[in-house]
Amino acid sequence: ESGFRSVSVQTILRRAHLKDAQMDDLAKLSKTKRELESIFALEECPTTCLDIIQHGSIILGAVVFMGGYAHFRRPWIQNLYNIVFNVCFWTCGCLCAINILYKQVPYHAVAPDLLTVYLHLPAWQSWVVWRRFIRSPTCEELLAKVYADPDRRARLNNGLRVGGWVVLLIQLIMVANTLAGFAMPGTWVHMQDLEAEAGVNIYGMMHAAAMWVLFPPVIAVMFTSNVMFVFTAMLHCLDIDGAKYSLSQCVQPLAGYYQDRTHDAACAHAHGHGCYSSEQDAELGEGSSVSGIDTMEAWQKLHRETALEESLFKTVAGLTETLVDGVQQRIDNTCHFVGGLWLHLILYSACRVLVVSVVLVKEATQESHRGYRWWFICQDVFHLMGGALVGSLALFAFVSVTVSFTAVPQYARALLGEAGCPVARRASIVGLLGSRRLGMHVLRGWLPVDGRTAFVILFVLGVVGVEKAVRLLDIIDEPV
Repeated sequence: ESGFRSVSVQTILRRAHLKDAQMDDLAKLSKTKRELESIFALEECPTTCLDIIQHGSIILGAVVFMGGYAHFRRPWIQNLYNIVFNVCFWTCGCLCAINILYKQVPYHAVAPDLLTVYLHLPAWQSWVVWRRFIRSPTCEELLAKVYADPDRRARLNNGLRVGGWVVLLIQLIMVANTLAGFAMPGTWVHMQDLEAEAGVNIYGMMHAAAMWVLFPPVIAVMFTSNVMFVFTAMLHCLDIDGAKYSLSQCVQPLAGYYQDRTHDAACAHAHGHGCYSSEQDAELGEGSSVSGIDTMEAWQKLHRETALEESLFKTVAGLTETLVDGVQQRIDNTCHFVGGLWLHLILYSACRVLVVSVVLVKEATQESHRGYRWWFICQDVFHLMGGALVGSLALFAFVSVTVSFTAVPQYARALLGEAGCPVARRASIVGLLGSRRLGMHVLRGWLPVDGRTAFVILFVLGVVGVEKAVRLLDIIDEPV
């Protein structure tokens, strides 16, 4: 009995060539754990939009941080970061609104100052919308599609590295121009009043001092919003390229079938099979049973080939439809998140350009009772160039996605043509994809953002801009 007690359960299972299921599961679990630890130790892949931006370009990561889109692990740091930007938005906006009543330096005119006050609303909306988007399942799905392919990942990182320096340079220039046009004039004028021992307006001093601290974050948010538009458009364009590559892979079986059929037809023609003249058909019709069997077999083979070709084409068409619908669904999700913000920024940018052009003409005609001071130049440059830059980047970011995606039906047609597909099949694919709404859109799909929309917007602004420029040149050319 003591001998039996010394025999373990494991020994009995080994002698019986059996396995302990629990121990086997524990061993597999331990192996899986080691493999996962090795994977995460070797490669720390970014998982969010901010991680990808920071991983691709440190400079662009700094731009995103200054724009208010950074994310911290500790809640109290994140809350403090959010409070700082909210205070900057609303305090700066309220001070600018009050200054329309007090008309302290750097007050210019009612219209451009109202633009400055209203600037805080689209800036705050951009900050809220993009912060919500980059943490949404929509953005995560888009990132997973793009970042899974090494080639698209490398192209994305290269674009981020190049764009980081450009965006940082533009942001620094615009912040410097803003401080020169809004913060510095008030400080300079009130310092002169103090030196001359003249009366100093307390609100004017407070407004000038606050502009140095509050306005740069607002400007940084506005331009970082353009970065997010371009970055999102880049993701969608890479997603479309991935769909094109998958489409080319789907067409390969169909191309192989057409090539094999062409090869078989050529071989049959070379050996004299499968092609009968009218005399041979007459001879076969006189009662040759063997030839009749061959003809039946030929018809059956043709039927099988036709059924196979029909099945292959339906499969390719279904896969193509699924690929296109998947890309469009991701585009629809993005438009649902940022479509309203895009439309808001386009309208506000157009208003900035139009208002500044009117103010410049008004100043040239000397209708204003105030002299045109040097800081008014910085303010007009800020609204004119800022409106043109913000509007054009947002506009062409969406248009580029639509132009790239609407080219997919013709790309599919070209692939099918190279595969040897009949014209009718190619036309059916183009009709299938062309009947869909492809690309970016706003107002719940009512307004597509394509080349025609961009042409209309630029044409209207161009006509107004040319008219104001000609009028301004005529006024300058008039003798004093």
